[in-house]
Amino acid sequence: MSPALHLPDGSRLDLRSDVYFGSDPHPSRAGLVDMFITWNARRVHEYGPWSRFYGSTLGVLLTLLRAARDQAAMEIFLSLDDDTVNDLAELRAADIPIIGADATNLLARAGMSVAVRGQNWLDLNRAYEVLLGTQGSDAPVAGLLAEALDLTWSANSNHAMRLYRPRGPLVYSDGASEDGGLPTVLDLLECASALDESDATYSGYVSRFAAPRLGPRVPAKRGDGHFDLVEQCAEDLAGRHLAPGLLLALIDFALNPPVPGLTEGVTEVEVGELCAGSRFAAAARAARESSSGIEHFLPTGELHASFCEEIAERTGMRYGLVTHRLTQATSIDEAVTAARSPSSTTSAVALVYADRLHRMRKQDPHLIAHFWVNFLDLGQPRFVDPTLPDFAWWLSPLLHSAGGKLAGSAALRTMTTESVSKLWTSTALTGAIHDAISAIGPLSIAHLPEQDMRDPEVTERLSWYLRQMIRMDLEWDGSKRAG
Repeated sequence: MSPALHLPDGSRLDLRSDVYFGSDPHPSRAGLVDMFITWNARRVHEYGPWSRFYGSTLGVLLTLLRAARDQAAMEIFLSLDDDTVNDLAELRAADIPIIGADATNLLARAGMSVAVRGQNWLDLNRAYEVLLGTQGSDAPVAGLLAEALDLTWSANSNHAMRLYRPRGPLVYSDGASEDGGLPTVLDLLECASALDESDATYSGYVSRFAAPRLGPRVPAKRGDGHFDLVEQCAEDLAGRHLAPGLLLALIDFALNPPVPGLTEGVTEVEVGELCAGSRFAAAARAARESSSGIEHFLPTGELHASFCEEIAERTGMRYGLVTHRLTQATSIDEAVTAARSPSSTTSAVALVYADRLHRMRKQDPHLIAHFWVNFLDLGQPRFVDPTLPDFAWWLSPLLHSAGGKLAGSAALRTMTTESVSKLWTSTALTGAIHDAISAIGPLSIAHLPEQDMRDPEVTERLSWYLRQMIRMDLEWDGSKRAG
């Protein structure tokens, strides 16, 4: 299943493809003020989860883990001879994944060197799922994460993070940390989206008329588990009611651990300090006696930084920053043009966005942690108008799906046709290669615009590219052959 952020207005951000699937708009409202507020509410849901994910240290780490994993999958296929590819295709046709719970299928059919590559893929995939919170792990988490981080830095050695690559174990365990049963990265991000509504309402900035789906304070998200889980967990641990602004600050602290290789001077990290759930729990306990103004006043960069310093001191957990540039590319087009494979294309684009978001975080951390604050003034056109000199393209997902078809964000419309085509093709192929090596049956299209993927011409073109890369002829879910 594709990991995704499900948002209060019914939209979702798919973290496998980075495609934003929008919801139906609110009904038209009478009155310019209410139309203005409704427009803001929609943009908060569209931009907030994207900005929080890629603007966090965990988001960058997960992006790099995913890129290293996808690169490892491609290297496995490139290392196979034609006879072995045919054997593995027959295995997959018999509903047996090429890589399942272990790499024994690769060991039996391709030998030890390919099986080692398969084990590396497994370690990277498990680490990604453990950190994101979509799967647990039977293996010791510290050892798994340490191995995965070392593989990730090796795979991404062309990026600036190499400057800070530590030596020796990157992640260790003190034997006391447990992340089970606590909010995951997905839980925290989804709750933060609901809190963007809740905090704005709580502070008097959203009207019920403009946003009819919201309650007087608690957003529509409440009741399906994620919002309740995060809020209840925090308040139980803190032993008191926590205002939305404080909850948003706790979530931001949880999503930004120090990461060896990303944060200057950090050479190792305890597993509990790295995982979002344990960070959130520790921060919530520390908030029991917090007197931060973040709970009572409109968030500012100074208030947010002061709160994070207080929580870091109380918990002994550091607040992480990305302390150097993540990419040398200065534009999306440049990143796409320089990339040499589907997985490097998608990750290069993600890092261009993350680089800009982390520069924003250094200057104004509250504008990411308390994202709704971006919409308090009249500067909103800079979010959607690429002709403006201060066009903030990095706040919005690049790829959108509207009516089941690929739809461009404002930033996409500034790219060349060739770059858009290469990015879209790379997005589809990266997911297909992941399915080819780890799943059975037709290739999933759940993370892609459905109507586009029902078009035989589109799927035939993608299938041709896929055959050139992995030498397997695989069908897409629900697709029909052209002609």
